[in-house]
Amino acid sequence: MIIGLYEYKKDSVYIENHITFKTFPTAIHEHIECIFVESGKLEMHISGTHYTLGEHEIAVIFPCTVHDIIKADADYSMIQINQDKFHEFTDILTNQKPTNPIIRDKSVYKKFVYLKEMLTAASERNDYYSPICIEGYLTVILSELLSSLKLEKVDWIKLDVVQRILIYCMDHYKEDISISKIAKALNYSKPYVTRIFSKKLKCRFNDYINIMRINSACDLLISTDSRICDIMLDCGFQNQSTFNKAFSKICKTSPNNYRKKYKSSSSKNFI
Repeated sequence: MIIGLYEYKKDSVYIENHITFKTFPTAIHEHIECIFVESGKLEMHISGTHYTLGEHEIAVIFPCTVHDIIKADADYSMIQINQDKFHEFTDILTNQKPTNPIIRDKSVYKKFVYLKEMLTAASERNDYYSPICIEGYLTVILSELLSSLKLEKVDWIKLDVVQRILIYCMDHYKEDISISKIAKALNYSKPYVTRIFSKKLKCRFNDYINIMRINSACDLLISTDSRICDIMLDCGFQNQSTFNKAFSKICKTSPNNYRKKYKSSSSKNFI
C-alpha cells in the first residue's frame, strides 16, 4: 500500500502488475523503482524533469529521488527493490545516478519483463526454493538494470533543496522532528522550509511527517505481530490518541481493523 508522499518498504521487493489509469503523488523512498509501460502513455517527473513514457519503455528511479506520476493513460507495472537486502549494489545506488532514467530499447524491455514474470512466479510458488530463486532473480535484475544505464557520480553539494529536506525527513521522521530543527540542520531559514512544504510539496509539514509515520505503521501492522502501542512508539508517535487520529485520517480505518483486513493478504504484493 502506498500512501501520500513517502513510501516505506522493509521487504525485499514489491510488485504490482497491470496498473491502469493510476497516478502517484510526489514521493521519495530508499528503494530502487522500475515502471514498465505495457501499453499507452505515462507522464511523470523524476528529479524535477518531465518524462513521457510510451509502450514497452521503462523508467528507473534510484533511491532518494523525488518523483511522481502525473498522468497515466496506460497499462503499466511497478517493481520496487529494497537496496538494503543487496549490499553489493549499495555503493552504486548511493553515489551514482542515471544520466537518463528512461530505457527505450524494446529488446531490453522484453528481457526485463521476462525476469519480472519469473520473479513473480517464484514468489507465488512459495516453496522451500522460492526465497533462493527470488534472491537470484533480483540480483540478475539489478545487475542487468545497472548495466543498461549510463551512470554518473552524484554531487551531493548540488542536491536540490527539496531532496535535501525530504532526505532529512526520511532519516529523522521517527524522532522529535520539527521545521526549526530541519532549518537549523540544513542551514535554511524556518520560513523558507515552510514555503517548500506549502509551495513545492503542497502539504503541511505535520501532515507530511504523519504520512511517513503511518506508512511505516501500516507496514509493521501487516508484517509483524508487534503490539499496536509498540508500533506507535516505533514509528515516532508518543500519544495513542494522536496516533489513532492520524491513522484514521489517512487510512480511513483504525489500526486494528487495518491489520485484520490486510495482514492475511500482504504476501500478494510483498516478497
